[in-house]
Amino acid sequence: MSALKLLITGAVCAGSFAGAWWYAQAAGTKAAPSSAVADPTPKAEWPEGALRIERPDQWWAASGFVLLTPPVHLPGGTKGRSMTRIWLKIPEGAQIRTVEGPQGLTLAYPEGTVADRVEYWRPSPEAAYRVADVRGARVEAGGAQTYRVFRPSAPADGAPLFGFEWSRGDEATKAQIHTEIYAAMDRGVGFARPTSAKARRRGKRVYAARSGCAGCHSAHRPDLTEGPSPINVNRGTDAAGFFTPKTLLVDHAPLEGYRPDDPNAADPCVSARCPDGGEATVTRSEAGARITCPGAAVPQGRLDLACALSSADPDVRAHGESLCAGRAYLYDHLDARGRAAFSEAFAACGRPHTQE
Repeated sequence: MSALKLLITGAVCAGSFAGAWWYAQAAGTKAAPSSAVADPTPKAEWPEGALRIERPDQWWAASGFVLLTPPVHLPGGTKGRSMTRIWLKIPEGAQIRTVEGPQGLTLAYPEGTVADRVEYWRPSPEAAYRVADVRGARVEAGGAQTYRVFRPSAPADGAPLFGFEWSRGDEATKAQIHTEIYAAMDRGVGFARPTSAKARRRGKRVYAARSGCAGCHSAHRPDLTEGPSPINVNRGTDAAGFFTPKTLLVDHAPLEGYRPDDPNAADPCVSARCPDGGEATVTRSEAGARITCPGAAVPQGRLDLACALSSADPDVRAHGESLCAGRAYLYDHLDARGRAAFSEAFAACGRPHTQE
């Protein structure tokens, strides 16, 4: 793994995380990784050549990433034990281009853009969330991409993450990386919770089932209207193969079924309908809520943003405010064509369109 690029993280300073981060090949200089946080994992347990992220509970927000909250909630784990968050970072001064795609206008990102899908897990409803899994991509020159994965080094709050990167299309390096990760899992490394041998085997199977990054993140994928899958994503993609950013520019999106609980069922400001116009069905169980349509139809969720922003429920209101914060970030980095094309979404969050 010596050819992999080393990720250098920020340092803990005066009780807070100083968020500067660099890729060694791009920065030209190296900074010493933080030694202020104890490493709960013996060095022998770390895969050779692994990248490292300290303080993952704070790292994305402190490193210049912005949380992207889609209009409809992403699915969660049983009884709120897990959740997924999408983080995006656009290089300073760079601009997102609005381009024509098969389904209409969509987004294309500048070199250096990084998007991370971070899955969190917590031991109990009262406990803090821990980072359980990270899948991300960095946009390179000419639209090439570098994929990355991270896993927790130990089942403990604040445990550092270890991970690897490979170029999209480099199947040999990808296979080598996954061999390293599977070996770590066999040793009990790479899980946010304590595991038995049986649980580790299951964890490896789940990890393997979700490792087809390039196939899932193909560019310009349309929204699915039928045939929902417990593994695949129902939302379509933009020019980079990203799912979430373009959904912030509208108030609706296909609902997902790849986790056991759909939080949209509990949100009074989100409605769900079937492609034929009928109302979707909500089924509740101990695992959570499921929203379905007859046959193989994919339900469509729609957020009433005005309802969310004026809600007395702080969680509902926070969802609307977070969506608007993400829209503001996209607006600030979007070209004039995109600002005009998606002006309705920006205006709903207080950014009225002006001629540029």
